[in-house]
Amino acid sequence: SMSRRTPRSTLSPHTRLFRSLRERDAVRPGATLGVPQDGRLKLRYPDGTTVALGAGTQLMVLQHAAAKHLKLEKGEIEADVAKQASAAPMTVSTPRAEVNVLGTQFKLAVHKKSTRLEVTEGRVRFTRLRDRQRVDVAAGQYLVAHVGRRLKAVPLPETLSAYYWVGGSGYWSDPAHWSATTGGPGGTDLPGRLHDAIFDARSGTGAVHVDRDVEVRDLIVRKDAS
Repeated sequence: SMSRRTPRSTLSPHTRLFRSLRERDAVRPGATLGVPQDGRLKLRYPDGTTVALGAGTQLMVLQHAAAKHLKLEKGEIEADVAKQASAAPMTVSTPRAEVNVLGTQFKLAVHKKSTRLEVTEGRVRFTRLRDRQRVDVAAGQYLVAHVGRRLKAVPLPETLSAYYWVGGSGYWSDPAHWSATTGGPGGTDLPGRLHDAIFDARSGTGAVHVDRDVEVRDLIVRKDAS
């Protein structure tokens, strides 16, 4: 069922036509939920499991029975999953990966060139579809999957006040271009309204493509930035 937040819609995979959803509307397997850029939506299961969809997210409900199965086509979801039977874990697929959940709190985001999983409670198994490499991500850890890079779960960064652009040309929404330190490794997170976004001499050269709405505390471009 749906929890009401702001205007939203659902997209039928067969007719490709939109129709509005109302609070507590049932969602059938095979339906694709689409959230406008100024909206959000929450999917609630009978067992108490909830899945919150962020603005601009597109999510297909593949299975509603004992073994829940969702396909995140774009955007971001945040889930609070009730304990599931070990023989029927909840599965969330993306274009590049798959996660299996028995009961946890996590956030999953699909970007243009990567998939990011953040776990705040419990444990999630992450599988990259291209090579079937698997990693268990525990509470307090996150993982960013890029093509051609080894999967590794690392501790969530402590609260940061600034993020540094690294790696030259790229898309703003790609975590691989944001680091906790100047010239450091990418994959930390994306800057938000509580953070400074900094471009300096170690950011690299090339264009930065702003492919999403951006709200940061301060945008800082050092005079030595390329």
